Amino acid sequence: KDGAVFLGWVDASIAEPTEADVVEIPSAIPHDDLELKALWLEKINVTYVIGYGAADIIESVVPGSTLVAPEDPANDDYTFVGWSTDMTGATVTGLPAVYPDVNTTYYAIWVDKAEITYKFNNGDEDLVEKVTAGDPLVAPADPAKEGYKFIGWSTDEKGATITGLPATYPSEDTVYHAIYNPAEFTINYYVINAETGR
Repeated sequence: KDGAVFLGWVDASIAEPTEADVVEIPSAIPHDDLELKALWLEKINVTYVIGYGAADIIESVVPGSTLVAPEDPANDDYTFVGWSTDMTGATVTGLPAVYPDVNTTYYAIWVDKAEITYKFNNGDEDLVEKVTAGDPLVAPADPAKEGYKFIGWSTDEKGATITGLPATYPSEDTVYHAIYNPAEFTINYYVINAETGR
């Protein structure tokens, strides 16, 4: 039977049978008339709405069976935070351990990724990244500037304080400025004797 799972045979006289009413088919012909009917469990549809142009995932499943979650979706501009039966995502309900008894829709909940900008201040193009807050921060290579020495990163454009880079990405858009000091040079002065040339 399409869209249903066969559970077994039950006495045809039972108006609303359950799985507890399933009986074994007798191995020998009974002495009395025995009328049996098939007991079916209707499948339900579980829909996963991913959004942002991705196709929905629709599954026909057996209620009460172990739920097999789809892979976490990914998006370049947003971070997936979980599934919810609430389309607004006010509460991230997550997925249950087993499939529900009725048709159910789960919505992927997203939050904006943070935009991190590294300003090298040496003529190189800024590096802009979309990142997930809380992930380990991967720092760019230390920049170089002719005649200057790179001393660190700062959220202060003027570099009054070298704040450095955090261990993990922040939750808000952040700009880090490369800060330099003038390079130090050693200048040697020689006194030459006019008579000896030394």
